[in-house]
Amino acid sequence: MPVLILISIVTNTLVVIVLLKKHMRYPTNVFLAGIAFSDMFTGLSPLATWLHFYALGNYRDFVPYKLCLTYIITIRVLPTVFHTASIWITTALTIQRYVYVCHGLKARRWPCTIIKVVYCIIAIYVASILSHLTEFITFSFIPIEVTSRLNPNETMVSCIHEYSAWVVDHEYLYVSIYTWFIVICLNLIPCTVLVVLNTLLILPLRTAKRRWMLLLNQNERCLSMRLKDRNSTTRMLVVVVSLFLLAEIPLGTVNVIFIIQYTFEIAYMTNESVSIIASTIEFIILLTFPLNLCIYCGMSRQFRTTFKQLFKCQCLNINIDPRPTVIFKNCNNMDKE
Repeated sequence: MPVLILISIVTNTLVVIVLLKKHMRYPTNVFLAGIAFSDMFTGLSPLATWLHFYALGNYRDFVPYKLCLTYIITIRVLPTVFHTASIWITTALTIQRYVYVCHGLKARRWPCTIIKVVYCIIAIYVASILSHLTEFITFSFIPIEVTSRLNPNETMVSCIHEYSAWVVDHEYLYVSIYTWFIVICLNLIPCTVLVVLNTLLILPLRTAKRRWMLLLNQNERCLSMRLKDRNSTTRMLVVVVSLFLLAEIPLGTVNVIFIIQYTFEIAYMTNESVSIIASTIEFIILLTFPLNLCIYCGMSRQFRTTFKQLFKCQCLNINIDPRPTVIFKNCNNMDKE
């Protein structure tokens, strides 16, 4: 996990830097930068804890009392908050792109500006924090003196992990409501919306391809290039969302199995099996985070060009040329929806 997270931090940082360059600041790119930021912190939140306990071998002993709350917050709560934000920013981007591509008149009537996108991302983060706010105060930790597993001659203060007093009397109700909320609002609704809109976005691409070929045959080079760039943005989004769904749908399935077992007390799988499967899927989700950089570089000409410029020395050469200056029409305007 730490290796994947470190790679994800590097790749998503590069994505954010490129997408927030002045000439790249379009609504779609701001959404993509928000997704990259959320993905980066989904992995970054538990990194220090994983390194401390697993890389340094401290998992062999009890968790020290002073780290009990930190362990729960960084391993369980914060990654869920950031991943929730990532899910809904992806959904908002897909809705915005669908309206722009399939309902152009509405998009022109109520244009999606950068400031609106920023407000939308902030609202999503506030909602994500509020939706998981109870998890910050759900657990309490009772200090207990135990014999160290590594050194039987030493004692240490660890903790007993239990629900807080306000949850204890309604534990079944709280766990059921929170887990069903996760399944419906983080798995079922977003994944359904993304599958439907992603499918609807694929259909106009075929028509747009024929139109692009027609413009190319009519020697309308500038218009054809602009249409091609616009279509490549939509294709890129379709691929990004498809990769996202490839990891999220199995995780949603596992969550559904867990909540059905918990609610109806039906034992399809043991809790240990569910935990192992969920951890494996979470690993796959982390694996997809660095892949977005490859998708952007492979499918967006403007992103690829800007990305290359990050590693080039910008040198200005001024030559006096007596020949007449020829001004060519700029055909490199990207989609500025």
